[in-house]
Amino acid sequence: MVDVFIVRPADGLGSDFLDGYEVERFVEIKGRTLGYVEASIQTPIAAGQREVTSAPWGAVKSLEDAQRLIEALRSELPNKNFVVERRAYPDADRVEWHSFHAR
Repeated sequence: MVDVFIVRPADGLGSDFLDGYEVERFVEIKGRTLGYVEASIQTPIAAGQREVTSAPWGAVKSLEDAQRLIEALRSELPNKNFVVERRAYPDADRVEWHSFHAR
């Protein structure tokens, strides 16, 4: 099992609550502030095989990273409020962090 901290808009669960420009800004701010942008969640499915899925766009490595990102977002997107949630992935066993936009 892995737990992932996710920074998200306080008024919703995903990018539907940010317009396209704000999503681009979020990703830019996240990369500049934390040095990584995306994550992959890996789940073993059979001997030697893994299922790899993209983590939510707001996934961060730690609570400290979440706090740093929210502080940066407050100064650059002052019209939006962000919160941190902790999400469990019970079948997963690994998270890989990417310093580039892999999608």
